[in-house]
Amino acid sequence: MDPSKKGWLKKAITHHLSLNTTSYLENYRYPDEPIYHFIPPTGLVSDVAVAASRPVYGPGRFKLHLIRGIVNIYKLSQAQKDPYNLERCTRCIYTFYKGIFPGLATAGRSWLGRSRSLWSLCESIINKRMASLIKVEKYDVAAAFFDNAQLFMDTYLFRLYCTAEGDEMLLEYLRNQRDEITLTTLKVIAAASHANDLVAPGEQALFELFIKNNRLPEEKKRVAREYLVHGIGIQKIEVEDPGSWALRKFLLELAILTTWSDKAYDHLELSFINDFGDMLGLTGMDKDLSMLAVEGFFLNAWDEQNGMAIGVKEAALRETFMKRLSQLLLAHEDEMIHKITQNHHLVELLSRASVSELDQDEKDSVHLSLVREIESLPAFRATKLPGRFLTYQRLSSILPKKIAQRILSQ
Repeated sequence: MDPSKKGWLKKAITHHLSLNTTSYLENYRYPDEPIYHFIPPTGLVSDVAVAASRPVYGPGRFKLHLIRGIVNIYKLSQAQKDPYNLERCTRCIYTFYKGIFPGLATAGRSWLGRSRSLWSLCESIINKRMASLIKVEKYDVAAAFFDNAQLFMDTYLFRLYCTAEGDEMLLEYLRNQRDEITLTTLKVIAAASHANDLVAPGEQALFELFIKNNRLPEEKKRVAREYLVHGIGIQKIEVEDPGSWALRKFLLELAILTTWSDKAYDHLELSFINDFGDMLGLTGMDKDLSMLAVEGFFLNAWDEQNGMAIGVKEAALRETFMKRLSQLLLAHEDEMIHKITQNHHLVELLSRASVSELDQDEKDSVHLSLVREIESLPAFRATKLPGRFLTYQRLSSILPKKIAQRILSQ
């Protein structure tokens, strides 16, 4: 489907309603974990086919990601009712966006007096929402994360609306929540920028990106700028929905991204990230996976945009990421072995690779299979690995020998 042509939305919703993409998420750890699976803020840059010669940015790409996410969230929330009803799903999406972004809604009738269909109205408001994302001359890591964060936040609020089968009162509450969460993101950027008592240019730029491209009342913008100038302690950052794992994880990854904006972590920034994760009530594994997600986000962006300036040396970032991933795989050794050994073709290829050189097609098969098996581990389901960066050679080098030996011995 071509998201630049009329009628794309109905086709996209129909397509995603027809797929059985939610059954393996039924035993997720947290109620809102699926949001992070479908729309991770650090996922869209890395969510490009490995074989793609050039990444694609822009509203079209984001439209398809957004619809994939919200349709699947709809199916999960309506699992006990009628999750595959096309008109009901479309009406839920349209009512939500019309309520959250009333200024983007199109009149129900054309200037000729003709009644517009539900799908036409919904497609119009989605198109306008995607067109409202930031437009920059050079698409960098910060811009990619900001756009991803907007899709994530839309999906987060949509889940609340859809699960509660909300009315106008809930929509008004969610509009207020949107503003409060936006202010919280600015507090997090300000706090992370002051982690080492020095607001670096990249941190300042990230703050400006978020404050200029969000619909936030001027008074709240003024308060947020005060936080950037003077700093703010993490104990003063309140999470609007403290029970939301997805929102807490998002805020932690925003803090990590901020500290990475100009240089590698120093000990003060690492201490800040650890303390902030503790304050958010996230586990050590959650924190490690968030660090991995942000590092992978940078690496894929570096790879896709030919070494764009991200303020750190690629070699140091690569080493940190690969070491962290290897340690996390070892921490899930039994699960990893169980997953791989169920894939007989992969086991056969790994066995052959231990004694001889594989051809390129076989290497590609191993590469794709290993990434898929790692991402299917329960702990990794909310983490998108940087597929372009994690080549066959790199995956082969970081797969712990202990795991490889146990696989080949079975």
